[in-house]
Amino acid sequence: MLDQGCLPNRSTYFILIEGFCESGMKEVDEVVSMAIASGGIDSDSWDLFLNKVVSNVDSGTGVLDVLLKENVT
Repeated sequence: MLDQGCLPNRSTYFILIEGFCESGMKEVDEVVSMAIASGGIDSDSWDLFLNKVVSNVDSGTGVLDVLLKENVT
């Protein structure tokens, strides 16, 4: 997508976060990090992501730890 000059927007990030969370793919932390860096994450995306992390505490806390370490200054 980026290779073709198509930049993701909030809707794109929401769909990616939802899909990665539903499938259990670990790439969700990369997508959320990209969304944070670009300012493309909104309250709906955060709500979705945090609900998925909380509902899957065993694997979700690792993802949240990575995001906090990468994005907190």
